[in-house]
Amino acid sequence: MKFLSIIIPAHNEEKNIEKTIRDIFLEVRNVEVIVVCNNCSDKTFYVVGKIENKNILNLDINKNIGKGGAILEGLKYAKGEYIGYVDADGAFYVEDITRLVKELKDYDCVIGSKWINNSFFNVNEGFFKKIFGRIWNLFVNFLFNLKIRDSQAGMKFFRKEVLKKIDLKSFYCRGFDFDVELLHKVKKKKFKIKEILVKIKNLDKKSSFSYKSVFFMFINILKYKFLKSKKV
Repeated sequence: MKFLSIIIPAHNEEKNIEKTIRDIFLEVRNVEVIVVCNNCSDKTFYVVGKIENKNILNLDINKNIGKGGAILEGLKYAKGEYIGYVDADGAFYVEDITRLVKELKDYDCVIGSKWINNSFFNVNEGFFKKIFGRIWNLFVNFLFNLKIRDSQAGMKFFRKEVLKKIDLKSFYCRGFDFDVELLHKVKKKKFKIKEILVKIKNLDKKSSFSYKSVFFMFINILKYKFLKSKKV
């Protein structure tokens, strides 16, 4: 497999981050991990720093730059021919990383989707989070015609040349809405996107996602659609 860069945006993930990283190195070969500690008030940065592996880059950002901002920061340092990002909480099974990355031989962007070819009741998430996810999905597909079932999937991989064709300095959406802008820009460049079904774990933890963010996600996406996207 070509050299792979995996970016992990992390906000207060001291309890999960070490296992997530160690599982990646156990499962994936020829890989570097870039952890972007985004305005952490816990020991996330310290926990990552204790892991002895020369292929880990540990970045500490002392202001809130959002999930998308953290990914964009990590992209500045990524050296891989294939580049992607995964959630820090270990919600995905790491063996799916290799399965998804193999698809980059035929596709430009591969998404680990919990919704593609799957029913509402089979997705392993809370009821109200699933409701919001389906409403959000309808909303962004209506605005951008993405034809994607899971725009918010926390496991996405790209060929390096795809990201080179996108102006990474021009991003307007830098929170949880970042994924939509990224996928829209990838689609506008006519790159091939593939969604693959993956399972997720039912984690007994408080997500860094907050429903207070929902309002701003909708506002940001509307602003991007009608004020910013013409510049893509």
